[in-house]
Amino acid sequence: HAEGDGLSGLVADRFGEYVVLELFSKAMFLRLGQIEDAFIDAGLTVRRFVRRADDEIARAEGFRLGKLADAPRCVTQITENGLKFEVDL
Repeated sequence: HAEGDGLSGLVADRFGEYVVLELFSKAMFLRLGQIEDAFIDAGLTVRRFVRRADDEIARAEGFRLGKLADAPRCVTQITENGLKFEVDL
């Protein structure tokens, strides 16, 4: 929904029990824990959060994911329009 959802600076995509959070602003970086808690509080089963940020954007915004982005490879299978895909998150 881009900025139309009131959460400018954040893109969240759910792939089964995995949630990919892509950060585009320092404001969202500072609220990362609250954002993740909101998914859990909403009753979603989350096996893992995968955090992403473009290095250039993060540098310009003044944040760095560092160890928050360090995670082992994460592969899951999704079904889209009846077709199964293996997705490397």
